[in-house]
Amino acid sequence: MTQFFRDNAILILVLSAFFTNPVLGQFDRFATPTPSNQDSSATTPSKFKDRLRYGGFFSAQFGDVTFVDISPRVHYLINKRFSAGVGATYNYFNNRIFRVSNSVYGGQIFATSQILENVMLQGEFEMLNMNPWPNVERGLTNREWVPGLLLGGGLRQPMGSRGSVFVAVFYNVLWDANRSLYNRPYMVRVGFAL
Repeated sequence: MTQFFRDNAILILVLSAFFTNPVLGQFDRFATPTPSNQDSSATTPSKFKDRLRYGGFFSAQFGDVTFVDISPRVHYLINKRFSAGVGATYNYFNNRIFRVSNSVYGGQIFATSQILENVMLQGEFEMLNMNPWPNVERGLTNREWVPGLLLGGGLRQPMGSRGSVFVAVFYNVLWDANRSLYNRPYMVRVGFAL
């Protein structure tokens, strides 16, 4: 049992952050709401720049197999429960054992709905330009655009007045074992927004 906790320590820490209650030590329940102490999650900002949120994903693995994923994103708060945005992706993969490497780049459009305070649903369409794995394994360099339609949801934990972290599970409806970047149609993502 302790081996399970040792192997999954980071996942357990991230998930535990979503199941804890916020500490409200700075909160005065008797104060009259003013623009300076009003709960920022109760209203949607009115200025365009105040409705923008920045975030994304980053992961890296080095060794015999090197993998780097950089995926910045920006989204716009349409109202306090719905946002839409765009993102870019760059992935680099190098396997020294099999002597194969691949660079993948592309973009996404996505929409997110906050259905409960900490529960979100998201749909995302992505187009990735890559050399599909069967081509890489044969030494061919025929790059092509590969679509993906990811549908899923997850948990979101607010961090301050603008930021949040989230963990979500997605299913790629357009997944193709011979062309997709991902080795399975489902994936888990952990990300942030500011």
